[in-house]
Amino acid sequence: MRRLAANRASVARQPVIVIKSRQCRPKAVVDAVAQTIARFGHLDILVVNAGILIRGTVYKYDLADFDRMMATNVRGVFVAIQASCPHLREGGRIITIGSNTAVRTAFPGASVYSMTKGAVASLVRGISYLFPLRQGRAMAISTSNI
Repeated sequence: MRRLAANRASVARQPVIVIKSRQCRPKAVVDAVAQTIARFGHLDILVVNAGILIRGTVYKYDLADFDRMMATNVRGVFVAIQASCPHLREGGRIITIGSNTAVRTAFPGASVYSMTKGAVASLVRGISYLFPLRQGRAMAISTSNI
């Protein structure tokens, strides 16, 4: 991953850093933003692409699995956005990679996953109302199986 990013950056003649971070650990996310700010001084864009799927029916779902999925899929996205917003330049972008399951459950055992993706979609819709004030944009890209 680091080599690919470095190769693409050298072709475009743009500086790049690659930071591996565990989305479910808030301090790791905040530290990743801090490293970026230390290197570049600001953010132009935040792309949040994190998510895990632990299948299970709601009536049998293990709370530890629920907490793990919420920590990664919802809390981690929230922390990344919260830590990044103060450093986004005017016209900056926040992009979250979501799922079409935010609006419909794709298969049995995915209800909790769908709930987490719906929470992120709602968060992005909410913060998008703030951005016209700063001339920026927030958007969610929903993926699906083909």
